[in-house]
Amino acid sequence: MTRRTLIVCVGVIVAGTGALAVLGGALLYEILTPPPSSSIAIVSLLSIVTAMSNGNAGEVFTAAIGFAWAGAAVMSFGPIAVAAVVGEVTASRSLTLYAAVAGGMAAAGPALLRVILQVDPVASSEAALLLESRFLLAAFLSGTVGGGLYWLLAGRSAAGRG
Repeated sequence: MTRRTLIVCVGVIVAGTGALAVLGGALLYEILTPPPSSSIAIVSLLSIVTAMSNGNAGEVFTAAIGFAWAGAAVMSFGPIAVAAVVGEVTASRSLTLYAAVAGGMAAAGPALLRVILQVDPVASSEAALLLESRFLLAAFLSGTVGGGLYWLLAGRSAAGRG
């Protein structure tokens, strides 16, 4: 039991780190591909600069970095942890289960945030919806890769409780 717990914890940490790397790579790709005006990072940077010009630059910058780090960590490690729990409870050894659960949870996060904040999709511009769809795709892919990494490290031996 202790050995399995250690394998699951290491699997979640490594897979979450891999998912974070994929998400970071997707956002970096987003920065480097034209048109830069529709890039997630450019839009975020412009909103931070605008807020900083209104005063309290240090506080705004610190809050923005903290929010970005917390969001990335939750989007990377949260879905992997949920996939690990689902896989362990069901004793599943299926790559599809781990990848689908982690990818679906990662993509559901930003979509649920839109619902919680009560953003009207009709009032959003076409560029904003395009940005959101690209971000949802990046989140889904990072969750799927993280779920696959978890399966590779710990999920294949889920049914063999050794």
